[in-house]
Amino acid sequence: MAKLQVTRPVTEFESVTQMLRGLGYEPTNRVLSAILDMPTPEEEAALQLSPPARVVRLRRLRLHKGEALIYEISAFPANFLGDADLATQGLHGSLNEWLEARGHGPVSSAATLRAVPLPADVASLPEIDHKQTWLLISETCVDTQGVPVLLSHGYHRGNVFSFNVLRHQPL
Repeated sequence: MAKLQVTRPVTEFESVTQMLRGLGYEPTNRVLSAILDMPTPEEEAALQLSPPARVVRLRRLRLHKGEALIYEISAFPANFLGDADLATQGLHGSLNEWLEARGHGPVSSAATLRAVPLPADVASLPEIDHKQTWLLISETCVDTQGVPVLLSHGYHRGNVFSFNVLRHQPL
């Protein structure tokens, strides 16, 4: 029986920064907004938060040579900031590395993938090729203890990204 293999399977957990570098891109990030806010019902459920917990909600473009490859909205518990001011956190790098440095590094996630249009407010940005198709990956990431640490909605440009899946019948 032949053993099937796929390159870069969607079942392997890696950060967006790692994924982009693995595909040969040198990503840069443009932070569109970083706010401290009350969680939406979706964020509250995904991150298992209870009032009066708050979240940091981060909106970024992931770029290569000025072209947007990914638009993402990420939320994580605001208590990960500790006593630090949000404005001083420099969330323009890898968010997974930022979380890891604070003892909340994501190691696994559950995700849903679906084709969607970009939100209208983002589609009009000059870095966006609005003629492209976009693949939305919504995922909840957990740390080594299984605690939810990140909710992310990443819109991936369809002509740049494809994800490989290996399927089999259960034993």
